[in-house]
Amino acid sequence: MKALKVIGALLLSLSLTTPVLGEEALPTEPIDYYFPMDIDGHWAQHELYDMVYADVVKGYDEKNGNVTLRPNNQISRAEFAALLVRALDLQPGGQSKSFSDVKANQWFYKEVSTAASLGIVSGMTETTFEPNAKIQRDQIASMLVRAFEKTVSFEGTPKAFKDVKNYWGKPYIDKASAAGMINGKSATEFKPVDRATRAEALKMLHSALHLEQSAPASDEELSNTFLNAERETLAALSEGDFDKASALNKQYYTGFDRALGDVAIDMLKDISAEGESIQMGLTGDIKVDITGKWDRFAELYVSNGTYEINVAGETDKETLEGPVFLKKEKDGKWRVYYSDTGSVADSLIE
Repeated sequence: MKALKVIGALLLSLSLTTPVLGEEALPTEPIDYYFPMDIDGHWAQHELYDMVYADVVKGYDEKNGNVTLRPNNQISRAEFAALLVRALDLQPGGQSKSFSDVKANQWFYKEVSTAASLGIVSGMTETTFEPNAKIQRDQIASMLVRAFEKTVSFEGTPKAFKDVKNYWGKPYIDKASAAGMINGKSATEFKPVDRATRAEALKMLHSALHLEQSAPASDEELSNTFLNAERETLAALSEGDFDKASALNKQYYTGFDRALGDVAIDMLKDISAEGESIQMGLTGDIKVDITGKWDRFAELYVSNGTYEINVAGETDKETLEGPVFLKKEKDGKWRVYYSDTGSVADSLIE
């Protein structure tokens, strides 16, 4: 039995689609949310996929076999406040301002209240937040500056946008553009009162998350997270201990890589139940280069290793080389959320 090709066919036969911006999306299969069908070729494709793979944002189940991110739709004030609070795992900072249009039974109540208690958001009037109003680009800039004021250096030269005059949003736009957190709609215009699209909002948040430098991890911690994850998981699979492999998948992986790992482990478990052998290992003097690290995210480039795979008597070797992306989660642990290294999981879907 050509085990690897069988597993690959099964994986590819899944309705691969992706992770929601809002409260209404419901999952089909967990792996489906990592393949949205409407962002390939989009101008913000890289940032959108990165946020999806890391579980910062999820997509909409369209109930027709597709999951979409709707990147060109406008985003509401409540949606962006929720996205920001969840991405930073913010906790209430004191007594929150009460808004008459933000009620305890609404899906965004906790997030908007948390952001208000921390001074990240304010109302459109003294008593209303207008949660369903589409958010303006200047409002996003102000929220980002307030949310990241303790972790991002806003030093630098502000961009000279000719359409940003002396009004309430100018100090925030100046600080955010100086830090590289935001860009204009053109070289000279920011379009501050334009309603932001989901893609624009996610691009700005992605930039902010990759500017935090208050407490990055050590190179050793990041390297060991990936190497230990791969070696320990492969050893568990080779021992036929699929419960341990699943536990290690949760310990070391998150987002897309965890979802893909769950699928691969289940399929290998089925193959083992048929009496077929499984042996997997990682050899070589592996080199790990840290290509970027921030408070919550990190990027590595790994090389000089080889995966040796034998499933059901069929042997394969895959070179370990490529980028690895990690995320620091709420429990303080770093986990791999995406890798493009010619890994075992990658080999199974080729």
